[in-house]
Amino acid sequence: MKLHSKFVTSCQSIDEYDWQRCFASEQPFTHYHFINTLETTGCVTQQTGWQPCHLVLANDHQQVVAIVILYIKSHSYGEYLFDWSWADAFQQHGIAYYPKIVSAVPFTPVTGQRFGIADEFLADKAYILSQATQAINALAKQIDASMVQCLFLPEPYAEALQLNGWLKRCDVQYHWFNRNYQDFSDFLLALNARKRKSINKERQAIVKQGITVKTYLAEQLTDEHWQTFYRFYQATYMKRSGHDGYLSSAFFDALANPALGIAQRSALVFAYREGRTIAAALFFYDDDQLYGRYWGAEQVFNNLHFELCYYQGIELCIKLGLSRFNAGAQGQHKLKRGFEPVYIHGSYRIYQPIFADAIADFIEREEAQLTQYVAQAQTELPYKLSG
Repeated sequence: MKLHSKFVTSCQSIDEYDWQRCFASEQPFTHYHFINTLETTGCVTQQTGWQPCHLVLANDHQQVVAIVILYIKSHSYGEYLFDWSWADAFQQHGIAYYPKIVSAVPFTPVTGQRFGIADEFLADKAYILSQATQAINALAKQIDASMVQCLFLPEPYAEALQLNGWLKRCDVQYHWFNRNYQDFSDFLLALNARKRKSINKERQAIVKQGITVKTYLAEQLTDEHWQTFYRFYQATYMKRSGHDGYLSSAFFDALANPALGIAQRSALVFAYREGRTIAAALFFYDDDQLYGRYWGAEQVFNNLHFELCYYQGIELCIKLGLSRFNAGAQGQHKLKRGFEPVYIHGSYRIYQPIFADAIADFIEREEAQLTQYVAQAQTELPYKLSG
């Protein structure tokens, strides 16, 4: 099978049917309308440092075989597999780190498809990955990119890319696993007494502060709910990072549009006190997992972040019968609340020979440290010892 490659600067240059053939997963973040809305609402553009440059591979019959989600980056924000030390090292040696090519879902540290291959061509995955790599290498040479990074991709794909000269990098997230719990109390019974008491105390603090919480699924959400959430999202980013956040008001308006179906599997959790809405958290889900994405609050309340982002998420995961809750990037404090360390993966192709060996050595040492950390973290989990 001969493949022909082209790069497009907009998701809209690809037929929605072809996109969904290649990205057939139920996960919302690689859905055509999610990626397209990021672009059309001004969140992901050349001006924001995320220039779309998606790779399309087609056969002689002009049938789309595979699509690779790609961006040309002029910074490293919104990626969550951090490379700032690498950028600093390049700068210190007078070598440009940007542009770089990144395959990722912007602002979304969730493992999922990056190389979308239509089901009928999966038997040729190795060949397709090889052809995609050659096309990306040619693009990198054309724009003088320092490297290509593929972030939060499934481990089998990271291993396959190693055969094409890529480096495989690991990091750790914290996920909660639903072991057929009937409700939150059932989950608590799986914990040792001290941790169970600690979580109950955190949740009781919410009640003592006069705070009530309510969860709304997609069909219950109104435009007002989304506008209220955006206000909290914007305020929290401004306080934490000095900007309005990566996602625009127009993006959240699109989430509220049922015709697009982006938020068809979403939930908003709101906290109320003295008749006012004081905080909110946003979740998405698919057939298997719940994804905690963003939250915001108008002021600091004791344990409110834990309640909205973790405990309400656990309750929702149980209610929906999902097997896993991915509460987002980082957060060692999640361990004592029942979230377990899991590996996530990235793949890298370094085009600067002076740094290729150094980065490979860095990744190897980093993985050894992570292995030790995960072993230690497992001993800190709050679950009762089996047997």
